[in-house]
Amino acid sequence: MITPNLKKIVITKFQDRLYAVGGTCPHQGASLSSGMIFQDKIICPWHGATFDIKSGALEQYPSVDGIPSFEIVTKNDKHYAKIPSNFSDRKIPTFVKRDVTNNERYVIIGGGPAGLSCAETLRQSGFTGEIMIVSAEDVLTYDRTQLTKNLTRLDVNDIFIRTQEYLDKADINFKLGLKVNKLDIGEKTIYLSNQEAIKYDKICIATGANPFKPPIPGINLENVLVLRTNKDQEEIKKRLASGQIKNLVIMGTGFIGSEAAASLKTKYEDEMNIEVISMESVPLERQFGKVVGQVIYDQHIKHDVKMHMNRKVVNIEGDGKNANQIVLDDGTIIDCDLILIGAGVFPSTNFLKDTEVKMDRFGGIICDPFLESSVKGVYSAGDAASFPYWPTGQRVRMEHWGTAQDQGSHAAFNMLNKSVPYGNIPFLWTFHYGHYIQYVGYAFEFDEVYVQGNLEDQDFLAYYIKDDRILAVAGESRPLEIVTYLEAMQQNIMPSASDIKSGKETVETIRKKLQAIPGSRCSRESCCNKQPSTL
Repeated sequence: MITPNLKKIVITKFQDRLYAVGGTCPHQGASLSSGMIFQDKIICPWHGATFDIKSGALEQYPSVDGIPSFEIVTKNDKHYAKIPSNFSDRKIPTFVKRDVTNNERYVIIGGGPAGLSCAETLRQSGFTGEIMIVSAEDVLTYDRTQLTKNLTRLDVNDIFIRTQEYLDKADINFKLGLKVNKLDIGEKTIYLSNQEAIKYDKICIATGANPFKPPIPGINLENVLVLRTNKDQEEIKKRLASGQIKNLVIMGTGFIGSEAAASLKTKYEDEMNIEVISMESVPLERQFGKVVGQVIYDQHIKHDVKMHMNRKVVNIEGDGKNANQIVLDDGTIIDCDLILIGAGVFPSTNFLKDTEVKMDRFGGIICDPFLESSVKGVYSAGDAASFPYWPTGQRVRMEHWGTAQDQGSHAAFNMLNKSVPYGNIPFLWTFHYGHYIQYVGYAFEFDEVYVQGNLEDQDFLAYYIKDDRILAVAGESRPLEIVTYLEAMQQNIMPSASDIKSGKETVETIRKKLQAIPGSRCSRESCCNKQPSTL
């Protein structure tokens, strides 16, 4: 429905009652009328943000806000939605007031999506003590996913998640530009890079990850750059704006490398020669496998990006200051004016090495299902957390934005002794040359990829199968199917692979099963934040 002021609303029916909520997802503006409704929730078709249809409350990230809800009145058997002449597309969550007599201090190390989500959820869930975020970056939390997807167009001021005014109202103390050098478990104290010592009662480590720079001769030359932070992006933009970059080389074809290649080629087209080097056989092979990775590879080739797959860099040559050539393991020499490294990341947890906090061999913090570490009162969330993934029992780290937000929220619940196990299903997406590929679930290992649709037309679903079990589904041009499978995995009613292949089970049959499940299945209901509200 379109209101007179051209605002969208969605009217739904649940348990014989009508409800009206805002029709625009506050995350990136998708139309919720194009999404899916399962009982009392509506799911955005773009990125899986989920909202309660009764109150508009946020149930699932990546949105950080809910949507407005409107009263419906009935007169003479006709129903009317009471819509204000003007309203916001987002509903800011309610926070409790800080109680200065509550001397508890909860500290969050890391100002990324996990850290911010943890802090906000603490306030939303009733914590009245002090909340402090210590961030190594010198700006507030921003949407890091946009750095590669819109590399040349974005300014960090356009992608802040929250403003300083908002954080002040929520009484969240954000300490910027400071690293934690040491954590003293016995004293419950962190020591910062400015020599400050801060006591805590409970702590969440959400430090994220650092970009990996492979040990290659020449890797530290000035024009060999990584892309992880807004400062990295600003340096890259400055060099590109100089007009001196004619040959650009990208090392790595994970999300960062592959999306950066697409973003830059879209911007510069024939003005810049872009070459990509990878040890994988196709882009995003580790995440999506060879079948879907080939779709992305073909798009790069179509746009004249030169792809050097199954290759290693053995040397970066230069004049002592800047690199000008890259040498591959097969002897190929590539000219370069700028090199971007997208060779993966590793957890930012070096400051924990001499503590009682147990870590895996990669530096991930080993957590239980409640995201608590081996040390009581020390929690972790986001890229630094190694946790048991409930559908398979595997211990994993997931370096994805929405997962970090979810985990930050669940860490907060458990810091407040709510005992909420982390059990959300990952939803991620990648963007290349105007095309979205969405992915739900997690399949680190799989026996088969079964495809429905047409890969060449970029209209498909790809099922990742192990032992007849569907662990993940990727798709392009199939958003409603993807969000259906997201919900089916979340509710643990995914059919077997053989039933999908035979046609015994389809998206339609799965939707019917989901509709038969009672409502009120919010993954954030521990917030007790179901009522319409504003800050």
